[in-house]
Amino acid sequence: MSGTKGYGLKSVFDVSTLLAQGTSRQALWLPVAFAMGTAAYFALDHEPVFWLAPVLMLVFALAVYGLRRTHTAALLMIFAMFVAAGFTLVQWRANSLVAPVIERKLPPVDLTGIVEKIDFRKGGLRVTLGKLAISQLDPVKTPVRVRITSRFDQPDVRPGDLVEVRARLMPPPEAARPGGFDFVRRAWFQQIGAVGYSFGKLKIVGRANESSWRNHIAELRQHVTHRILQAFSGDKTPANLAAALMTGQRGGVPEGVVQALRDAGLAHLLAISGLHIGLLSGLIFFVSRALLALVEPVALRYPIKKFAAVLALAGAFVYLLITGATVPTQRAFLITGLVLVAVMLDRRAISMGLVAWAAGVVLVLSPESLTGPGFQMSFAAVVALIAVYERSQPRLSALRRGQGYGRRVMLYVLGVALTTVVASLATSPVAVAHFGRLASWGLAANLIAVPVMALWIMPWALAAFVLMPFGLESWALAPMGVGINIVVDVAQTVAAWPGAVQVLPAMPIYALAFMALGGLGICLNDPEKLKPAGFWPGGVLIAAGIVFWIAVKPPVVMIDGNGRLYGVMAVDGSLRVNNRRDSFTLRSWLAEQGLSNADSLHAYRGPRPNGTRTGLGLQCDSLGCQYQNKGQTIAIIHDIRALEEDCAKADAVISTVPLRKKCLQPSLRIDRFDLWRDGAHALWIGEDGRMIVKSVAGERGERLWSPSRLRSTRKPIQPKLTNSASTKPDKFAVLP
Repeated sequence: MSGTKGYGLKSVFDVSTLLAQGTSRQALWLPVAFAMGTAAYFALDHEPVFWLAPVLMLVFALAVYGLRRTHTAALLMIFAMFVAAGFTLVQWRANSLVAPVIERKLPPVDLTGIVEKIDFRKGGLRVTLGKLAISQLDPVKTPVRVRITSRFDQPDVRPGDLVEVRARLMPPPEAARPGGFDFVRRAWFQQIGAVGYSFGKLKIVGRANESSWRNHIAELRQHVTHRILQAFSGDKTPANLAAALMTGQRGGVPEGVVQALRDAGLAHLLAISGLHIGLLSGLIFFVSRALLALVEPVALRYPIKKFAAVLALAGAFVYLLITGATVPTQRAFLITGLVLVAVMLDRRAISMGLVAWAAGVVLVLSPESLTGPGFQMSFAAVVALIAVYERSQPRLSALRRGQGYGRRVMLYVLGVALTTVVASLATSPVAVAHFGRLASWGLAANLIAVPVMALWIMPWALAAFVLMPFGLESWALAPMGVGINIVVDVAQTVAAWPGAVQVLPAMPIYALAFMALGGLGICLNDPEKLKPAGFWPGGVLIAAGIVFWIAVKPPVVMIDGNGRLYGVMAVDGSLRVNNRRDSFTLRSWLAEQGLSNADSLHAYRGPRPNGTRTGLGLQCDSLGCQYQNKGQTIAIIHDIRALEEDCAKADAVISTVPLRKKCLQPSLRIDRFDLWRDGAHALWIGEDGRMIVKSVAGERGERLWSPSRLRSTRKPIQPKLTNSASTKPDKFAVLP
């Protein structure tokens, strides 16, 4: 677009040429604009009218035509048009997926359905069933899909099988905390209307249709996995890791190994991603090109480089199918495929234009993926690496002119180190925002593990695929297992180092958005024209995101949607919970607070003079707790006998039992019905003593995927109190 005097409608919609040629850096911002429109839809607290975004898109398109002679104004209108287009597409997709969702936990039911997806896990499996028939449930209210977890191992179950099972079904679980991961929204876009667990094995009442290519692929995948597991003897860890790398079946990998990989910053080696598809397709490309070059008539007459690219693309596609064709794998294949297609078309193989194309295609096909860490990490790493490559290419070319084995080794080590540093820096904000964890020694671990993966493990994996039809896969899997053991040893060693994992407070999504825009502002500028001053806008946005993140204060009181788990931040900075049992909810709270994981929790069993523990702003007895901070008193009640006293003295009351109408003195009251209606709650106390309360329902707003339970902004009339509360003494756990 730069250097163009006028903009007609043709130039508005002829974006594909601009992105493919990479001649315009402005065009690279169009997928960003599309993503901003998608993000705007998810950020709303209510469902917008359906016609607004399409009308705005048309208005902006007409504005581009009217302002075609004004360069800057036309660019702004094009940008705005793509924002509206992103908003329109994701809104249309969300509305197109309207399907029944059960509203409450059901009694045990008998259901029949077709197996659509299987995730094998240690000691069981998790299946997604479609085309359902559920007892005691009207067909009109029957979900499109349900996800059932079974603790029974059933390797004979295949996608496409018709199965019967008795199960307990419940609505998709809500977020563990306000603003936390919203599985309800993800389930909506997957049309999963219920989750649950089985009471027994799945009974196969009909086998898969053998004519279905999906079933053939699924059967092949299971067969390859079985062959891999059979090829190993003794320790099953390398066998399960080999299966994870070659077929995507990760269920058998021991949890301790998975945790060590995470703590060492090597978790990306386990999940099939762009690294694996890139390595495999690269191996196929270079090996096939070398073999074709040996045949002189072919090498002289035909474009063997393009032939090699075709073979590499075909190999990557087969690998995609065998590994289950998950959404992250599809995204990795798309990026790799565009690179190989560029080679076939004699275009620049690695460019920002191709990445922009890939991002645009992914957002069009699956706009909801924008909110997931997979999309964010993948493109953050790729964009950052290409930006560094563009700016360092002249120096790298000069270094490559040198001769000698030592220089080549040095360049390789430098390349691995630089790639690891750049990718880690680019993905760290995403990791903090979604997981609240950073691997301190990830660079050291990757410097060893990535070369082993690239130069040893993946080549032997490719050899195993080639040898498997001849029954000789064990010849390749044995040395592959040696490399896998090296990676595991590295992970366990690095994970044991002091300070291997840094637990940080969760980053709010708007802070991550500022940092992402700042990073894009730096990376998408023309490397040939960018001056040091051009880094300032992006740097300011990144700094603003960091400030917003630091400024966020964690809540002082949290309670889950069932009222069974609640926690208080004592004045000494420790988190105290009434149930120290490890759970997803507790882990989510710990991540938000930036505290250690649940393994470090220990129950306080010391004396409590007069039923209280002082010096922490926290006083507890068998009826509940009182928390004092910044002049405010918050009562947490779990026994009806505490109502009269606590309602008279406290500034806020949080009760796991229903409140009576006489508990009217505190201006802030939350009881079990509020928790049932609005989900988990969190409470903050400002510096001025003002209390702020947020709930899962309040943060989500009224969206298509909101549970259909009635909500109200005012306090409902509470039902008559029953005398059925527990009198068990409260036991707080302390997180140092």
